[in-house]
Amino acid sequence: MNIKKFYRYNISKINNLTQSVQDNTFQADIDVMSTLRVGDGIILANWNDDSKKGEVTFIGVVVGGIENETQSLPVIWFEKSFELSPNGAGYQFWRKDFFKFADAPAKRYKLQNYFDL
Repeated sequence: MNIKKFYRYNISKINNLTQSVQDNTFQADIDVMSTLRVGDGIILANWNDDSKKGEVTFIGVVVGGIENETQSLPVIWFEKSFELSPNGAGYQFWRKDFFKFADAPAKRYKLQNYFDL
């Protein structure tokens, strides 16, 4: 599946991760959900400040727009476990709860490969 844009969301901000994965939904602040479009990839990961690595647990693909009734996005989730090691300039982004991967880091991390299911 060819992903248009890649985003990281802090997995600890998901209220009920198990339910979200089972229901193939994503709930976050409306400004976060409004940023995402069909075909975008979401990487759910924690930031480990000690090891300076992003610890990925799930990846997902947005497959629809915001559903008014549930205030959620339809996302197909896949359990994946891998780490991403940003360079020094990338640390600042990982300390945020949500960010878009710039093209160069997305290519360096080979993010598309994780979504080639």
